[in-house]
Amino acid sequence: MATYAHHSALRSGLPLGGIGAGTLEFFPDGTRGAFTGLNNWEKPLGQLHNFRSGPFGDYRVANPFAVWVDDGRDQPFAFLLQTLSIGTAPAVDGIKMAGLFPVAELSFDCGDIPLSIKMIAFSPFIPGRDEDSGTPAAFFRLTISNKGDRPLKVSAMASAVNCIGSWNVARYNEALSEGNLAGIIFRKDRPDPFDPREGTIALAARHTADTDTFICDSSPYVKKCFRDLAADDLIVAGWDQFSQSGSLPAGLGPQRLEGEFGEWIGAIAQRQRDPLLPGTSTQWEFVYAWHMPNHPNGHQYERKYPDAWAVVEDAFARFDELYQSTVSWQNSLVQHAALPDWLADALINNLYPIVSGSWWVRDGRFALLECPTHHPLLGTLDVHYYGSIPLALSFPNLEKSTMRQFAHYQLADGYIPHDLGKNRLDCPSTGTSAGPRWKDLCSKFVLLIYRNVLYWQDEQFLTEMYPTLIRAMEWQASTDQDGDGLPENEGMDSTFDNWIMSGVTPYTGSLYLAAL
Repeated sequence: MATYAHHSALRSGLPLGGIGAGTLEFFPDGTRGAFTGLNNWEKPLGQLHNFRSGPFGDYRVANPFAVWVDDGRDQPFAFLLQTLSIGTAPAVDGIKMAGLFPVAELSFDCGDIPLSIKMIAFSPFIPGRDEDSGTPAAFFRLTISNKGDRPLKVSAMASAVNCIGSWNVARYNEALSEGNLAGIIFRKDRPDPFDPREGTIALAARHTADTDTFICDSSPYVKKCFRDLAADDLIVAGWDQFSQSGSLPAGLGPQRLEGEFGEWIGAIAQRQRDPLLPGTSTQWEFVYAWHMPNHPNGHQYERKYPDAWAVVEDAFARFDELYQSTVSWQNSLVQHAALPDWLADALINNLYPIVSGSWWVRDGRFALLECPTHHPLLGTLDVHYYGSIPLALSFPNLEKSTMRQFAHYQLADGYIPHDLGKNRLDCPSTGTSAGPRWKDLCSKFVLLIYRNVLYWQDEQFLTEMYPTLIRAMEWQASTDQDGDGLPENEGMDSTFDNWIMSGVTPYTGSLYLAAL
C-alpha cells in the first residue's frame, strides 16, 4: 500500500465521489479541493468563485476538519486536521496518508497532545454495483483515542464553504436535523435554471446518544475583499468558540449572501458528553454530498436522489456496508497469491479515472473522458481501446453503453467515429487531425466487441453488434488501395495524431488482421 507524507510533492489527491458524479480530491496534507461535482470536469473548482486566485484563494483550504481537546488542567486546545493553518487556527505537525483507491487512511501527528487521531475517507466503488458506485458523496470516519493517563474532553468539527452557483451572491446555508442526522444544506436563492453549478450540497454527521451536536449554519469566511487575500484573512466557522469549548455558535441562520466579495462557511461539531478515559476511543462519521441537476444531460444519480440531503440519508443508512463491500474486492487482489504487492497496488490505484473522468447521464448513457481538463472528448475510441479493460471487467453495463453509442453513430459508409463529442455525447468527430479518416478505429471497435464478448460470454450482445461490425470491416477493407489485402495509411490518420504514416504500416495492418 502506497504511503505519503504531508510534504509529498503531489499535485493531485485521492478523488472521492461517484462514477459520472464528479469528485472531491483529498490531499496528503489533509486538505480537500479540486471539486468537480458542479458539472465542471473541464475546470475543477480551485477557487471559491471565478475572481479569486493565488494559493490562499484555493478551495483546498475551504473544507477543514478540526479537533478540540481539554484535559481539565491546561488551556483547552483546538487544531485543524491538516498541515495548512487558516487564520488563527493552528494545524497538526504532520500527516501520513496511505490508501488504495478509493480508500485513504490518514494518521495525524499531534505533537505532545496525548491523542491518536486517525481518519478513513472513502467513496463506494464496488464492481458489479453500478448505482452504488455512482453515489455523489465523500464518506469520512474519524477515530480519536486517548493515549494519556488522564480523562480528556474531546470534540470534532467538519466544515465547508458554500460553492453553489457560478456567482456567490444569493448563496445561503440552512441547518437541518432529522432523526439521528444533523447538518447543513448549502443552497442558492433564485437559482439560475441554466447554470450547471446550481443544485444542493450537504454536510452532515450522525448524532449519537453520548454526543452533543452543534451546527453553525452560516458564518463569514473572508474578512475583506478577495484582492491580496492571504491565509490570515480567512475565518474558520465558529473557531473562537470551538477552540474554547468544543462547541459552535448557532450562526446567522439561512441568511442570503448579498455582497460579491463574501463567502459563507458552515460547520458541524460533535462533542463527547463524558470525558474520554485513558486507553479508550471514540468515533464519528461525516458525509459530504452533492446534487447538481442542471447539466443539460443530467445525472444518473438524479433517478434515485431528489437532492443532496437524500444522498446523505442513504449514505449514513448504508455507511458500514458500502465501506466493507469496497474494501472486500480490494483485499481479494491484495491477498491474491499470484500478484506481487506492487502489481496489486497498481491495479487498484489506477482505477480512479472510472470515477474522476466519467460522464453517466440521466438516460443511462456512459462514457469516459480522454482528458477532462485539456481534451474533454468523450469515449475517445483509440484511447478506450487500451484503457477500458478495467471498465469492461468491473462494470459491463457501462462498457456496453459506450459501445452502443459508437454503433449508433456509425456513419453510413461504415466508418466508426473517433469520439462521441467534446463535452457532449451527441456530436462525434471523425478524428482530431484534419485530412483522411483514421485507419485504426474500425479495427479497434471490432476488437473491443470481440474482447467484451469473450469476457462476458454474451452472445446476445454479439448478435446485437454484429451488423455494425460487418459494416465497419467493409469500410476498413475499402482502405486497401493496391489490392494487397492491407489498408494503406495516408498521413496523420491514426491514434498517433500528428505522426505521418504512408502506405502499409505494421500498426494499422496488424490491427486489421487481428480484427479479421
